[in-house]
Amino acid sequence: MKQKSQNRLPNFFTVLLMLAILPLSAQSIIFKNNIEGTNPSQFNPFTEGQETDAHVTATGIGRGAGLVSATESGSYSVTSWNTSAVDNTAYFEFTVTPNPGYRINYGTLEFNIGFSGGPNNAPLAVRTNLSSYATNIPFSRASFSVPVVIDLSASAYQQVNSSMTFRIYPYGSANISDRFTIYDFAFKGSVAPLCNLGLPEGNSQQLFQPGSTLADLEVAGTNLSWFASMADALDGSPVLPIATALTDGATYYVTQSNGGCTSAPLPVTVAANLATAGFDQMKFLWYPNPVSDQLQIEALSEIDHVVLFALSGQQLGIIPGNGNKAAVDFSNLAPGIYLVKVFTKDGFKTFKVSKAQ
Repeated sequence: MKQKSQNRLPNFFTVLLMLAILPLSAQSIIFKNNIEGTNPSQFNPFTEGQETDAHVTATGIGRGAGLVSATESGSYSVTSWNTSAVDNTAYFEFTVTPNPGYRINYGTLEFNIGFSGGPNNAPLAVRTNLSSYATNIPFSRASFSVPVVIDLSASAYQQVNSSMTFRIYPYGSANISDRFTIYDFAFKGSVAPLCNLGLPEGNSQQLFQPGSTLADLEVAGTNLSWFASMADALDGSPVLPIATALTDGATYYVTQSNGGCTSAPLPVTVAANLATAGFDQMKFLWYPNPVSDQLQIEALSEIDHVVLFALSGQQLGIIPGNGNKAAVDFSNLAPGIYLVKVFTKDGFKTFKVSKAQ
C-alpha cells in the first residue's frame, strides 16, 4: 500500500493521522484498491483501480446514507461522523463474493486512515453481515504509526463460499464537517476451489477393548486427524496423537483432508466393549451384545422393571419384568450405544448395550 503525504487534508483540521501499511505475511490479495483519482467519494461505490483475485468479485468501496462525500483526491473521504456512538447508517462498505465453485479463507483487512476532529484513539467499529452488523470485530493498534489491521483468521471467516459484507463505522468527531478518510485498503488471505470433501466414513458410536487407542477406531478417510473437541477440530489444532488411549464415554472428532481441502468433523463417541454377554456380582446376565432385536436379561432375584436410556440420558422406555427375566425390544432403535438399568429387590444395575447395524 502507498504512503500518503500530509497535504491531503487542509491545514485548518486540528488532528490528522497518517498511517503506512507495513509489509505483512505472504498472504495473497483477495481485494484491494489504492484509491486514486479525483474525488473518489463522489462515487458510491467507487471501483476504479480496484484489484481482485481472479475467482472473486467485489462491489468496491461504498458508504451508507449517514456519511456525506467530502471533496478530496486520491482517497475516499467523508463527513458527518460526529455521533458519540456507532450510527447504523454511517459506514464504509465492501462486499466480496467468491465465484461459483470457490471459497475464501480471509486473513486480514488492512486500511490506511486519516481523520480530523476525532478522539485520539481508533474512532471506528468493524462489523459484518454475519452478525447482522450487530457485533464488533475486535482489533487493536499499537500506535498511530501502524495501520489498522483487522484479524479475520477466526473460523467464521474461513471456507466462505458466499457473499460477505464488511462495514467500517467511524464515529466520535467533534464537528459535522470533520473528515474521516480511507486512503487505501486490502483484504488478504487465499482463494481456493470449493471444498466438497465429505465426512470420514465410520459409525458415530463405537465400542473398544481396554487398552485401545484412536488407531483402533474403525474410521475410513484420507489423512485423518483426531481432536478432543469440536472447537479444536474447527480450528485444526491441537491434533491428538494417534496413540491416544480411548476413554469410556468420550467423544472424539475426526476430519479428513486432501489437496488442501479439509472435511467437516465426524464425532465418534466410544464405550468400553461389553463382550458377547455380561455377568456381574449382583447375578445379572444379559445377551446378546451387540443386539439386533431382543435383549434378554436374567437375574437370580425377581426383576421389577427395566429402564432403557439413550447414551445422552434420554429415557426411551420402561419394561416390566417377568419373574427373574425381562426382554427389551431394540428392533426399532438406531444403531448405537444404549444404557439399560435393571431394578430388583436387591438394588439396580446399569450397563451398556450396543445395537448392531
